[in-house]
Amino acid sequence: MRIERFIHPKPDESNFSIWDALQAHIAGARKSKAAKKDFLHAFLQYPTDLELNSDRERMMLRQAVEFINLTYGGNAVFHARLDRDEAGRHGVDIFFAPRYEKRKQKGTTQWISLSKFSKENARQRYGQREKRKRDPKTGKMIPVLGKDGQPVMVWNDSGKFQGRALQDA
Repeated sequence: MRIERFIHPKPDESNFSIWDALQAHIAGARKSKAAKKDFLHAFLQYPTDLELNSDRERMMLRQAVEFINLTYGGNAVFHARLDRDEAGRHGVDIFFAPRYEKRKQKGTTQWISLSKFSKENARQRYGQREKRKRDPKTGKMIPVLGKDGQPVMVWNDSGKFQGRALQDA
């Protein structure tokens, strides 16, 4: 989708807030009852020696939105803005709540998931590792073994790995 038609300065008389944009974005979608957050925020920093003009600012905004949308399933961003709070002017704030279709036998439903795509990205980038626990006698970390005597493998998809995967992307 070409986002240029959505890029415009906020009119002074507008009171359309980030919360309003979120509510419009998530309307009709389901969300896990266990979800603690309503949305995610990313800050994308561009090189500070980049000379700015209105075309470059629009490019920065467009690229940042497209990057987050591609990384989070295609329909994630509900609000983005050029960062004007700091001394520099080379950052873009992105607010997003990844929206996707969940298909089951009963039909298709819309869902919001703040972790689905970031977990997938972390798993793809970092794979699995041996699960480890602290040996109570020695205090050293040892592998956890399954019933078959083989090490139990776990995915590297915790919040730490999700953040690393986004940073690497």
